[in-house]
Amino acid sequence: MAAHPPPADAGTALPTLRQLLRRLVLVLLLPATLAVAAQLWQDASREEARILQQLAATTANAGLPVAQQVASARRGLEGLGRRIPELMAQGPQQLQAAMQALVAREGLGGVALLDTRGVPQVSTFAPLGTPLPVVREPELLASLTSGLSRVTGLFVGPQSQRQVVGVTVPVIVDGQVRYSLNGSITADRLQDLMQRQAAPAGWSLVLMDAQGTVLARSGVAAQPVGAAAEAAIVQRARARGPVTQVHDDLPLAGQPAYTMLRTSTDLGWTTVVQVPRQAVLLGILQDLLLAGGGLMLTALLSIWGAGRIAGRIAGSIDRVGRPTPVGDEPPLAFREAVQLRQRLDAAAQRAEAARLAESLARSHLAQATETFEKRLLREIEASEAAIARELHDLVGSSLAGAGLLIASAKARPELVTTAWLDRCLGEVERTAQLTRKLARGLLPVGSDSGALEQAMELLAAHWDSLGQLQCTLDVQGAFDDVPPEAGNQVWRIAQEAITNALRHGKARRVDLLLARDAQGCVLTIVDDGQGFDPTAAEGMGMRSMRLRSQLMGGTVRWAASEAGGCAVTIRWPGPQAAA
Repeated sequence: MAAHPPPADAGTALPTLRQLLRRLVLVLLLPATLAVAAQLWQDASREEARILQQLAATTANAGLPVAQQVASARRGLEGLGRRIPELMAQGPQQLQAAMQALVAREGLGGVALLDTRGVPQVSTFAPLGTPLPVVREPELLASLTSGLSRVTGLFVGPQSQRQVVGVTVPVIVDGQVRYSLNGSITADRLQDLMQRQAAPAGWSLVLMDAQGTVLARSGVAAQPVGAAAEAAIVQRARARGPVTQVHDDLPLAGQPAYTMLRTSTDLGWTTVVQVPRQAVLLGILQDLLLAGGGLMLTALLSIWGAGRIAGRIAGSIDRVGRPTPVGDEPPLAFREAVQLRQRLDAAAQRAEAARLAESLARSHLAQATETFEKRLLREIEASEAAIARELHDLVGSSLAGAGLLIASAKARPELVTTAWLDRCLGEVERTAQLTRKLARGLLPVGSDSGALEQAMELLAAHWDSLGQLQCTLDVQGAFDDVPPEAGNQVWRIAQEAITNALRHGKARRVDLLLARDAQGCVLTIVDDGQGFDPTAAEGMGMRSMRLRSQLMGGTVRWAASEAGGCAVTIRWPGPQAAA
């Protein structure tokens, strides 16, 4: 019954190739989208960790210049304090000059020497002899009673009338505290040192004293110098002490922020660094826009490319079986899947041509096989003719000699002696040896199982005795269960391989290894001849070896040996594997 063609609209309900490719693109983009999302999540975590690391580093370094300035001023005042008795003995002018040198060297606002009543004796704030107000601030006089150096918080200096931080050093004369050497560091100086720590955009850096007064600030900090810091920050600093910790509940200008506090153990001052969370989110948002934009652009280009490719494929399908002018490009849209059935004739023609080519190849193979079989039959006939000659010339003559001896004994019984019997026995044994020799040529392994190892030993000894090459045999395992059919084929292959090594490879040594493994039995024949050319065509001997290996269900392989010669490997299944 003739097949009816499908209706013209049979494929209109099916998706086009373009639609399928676009869906495929979307499916393939899904893992990429998930991978990008995971990468963004990792980037966000790394960005947050980086910000927190930068926050910790900035907190540790922000107050460092101020602390170094205070420490340097303290060392300078302590050094000058030890020289006070000497300088006072030289006169107040020398003392004031030394104090002015210290101010210039350390960048101080001024230095004053106070007695135990707080009366300035010598000062850099006014010329000598100028009356100065009595200092009554307890922090500036604390070193007179404690005998220790101290650093005050921010206050308005009584002599300079500026916001300063005081550094007081006790002056000991004759073993007693007689004076207090006070130096001041202006708030402007602290602010200048703080500004040297460039804060990233949007960050806030604040340095406050133990009372919570702002000493210096940088960045977007709202509190001015001298004002009180935010109460929540002061309270948190007093509660935590010198512990450095990140806080996420202290806002910056009313916005969520990360805050880190670091309190100096010797000064009691606290460095406060705040970074708004939006700074972290901004970096993540930038990464998201870049990755998302790139992914979106990739998706659009992929979908557009899928449409173009689908159109080209569809056009190629439409042209199947029809000649198309050169340069004519296929259209970009139609229903391809169903229309492909209408264009299979041309494909069938090409399939028929391929079938004919395959048939021709099989014919050539059959001819080659027939030629091989004919040559093999000729060799078998030649072998049979040689056996016939051996039977006629050797066995026949031996039997004829024995017959003559027996006939003479029948005619003359008196001739039957021990010597005559030994002569007859010799002829019989000679005939038996010739028969065994011929049998060994036909079935070298014999007709019983278990003779393979002995036959291979005789083969190796035979070639070794000829003197043309050295032949060795190494047996690993037991081969008593190898049937005679397989053993004879293995022996013939080995004989052919040794003959080829001597005749074609000019080998001087051949090593045989008979072994077993989990897959069966293996015979490896390695020579030191001229090597093996894998590109050369197989000759009669190689074809015979391959055929014999196939007859026992095995394989034979040729390869170059490490010694430069040829390595032949015959592998066949053992009795258990064959079963």
